[in-house]
Amino acid sequence: DGLGYWLSTEVSPKWLLAKCFSVAKTNITASVYKFSDKSIYEALQSAVDMNPELGVTLIVNDETLDHDGKEWLEHLNKSDRADIKLWKDIKDSGFDKLHAKFVICDAFV
Repeated sequence: DGLGYWLSTEVSPKWLLAKCFSVAKTNITASVYKFSDKSIYEALQSAVDMNPELGVTLIVNDETLDHDGKEWLEHLNKSDRADIKLWKDIKDSGFDKLHAKFVICDAFV
């Protein structure tokens, strides 16, 4: 079935994320270091557009967002069902980057 664990440097998780987004019924929660892949954004936007019951919460590292990623997040944020949080550098705290990466679709990690 292809489920399990692997290093994203060896196998791209795009197909699993697209599947996760397309079958999510109530919520998608994700924490990501970068938001720079158009196909992942399109799969997420499509899931939001197709399912009026779906809520999305994203936490994204602010410093690693490029121009396209910012536009995609702004577009997602126009939905009243999307909650976008930007992780910002906290000076002298050691918490300058968000390294955690996870996606939860309807309680399935």
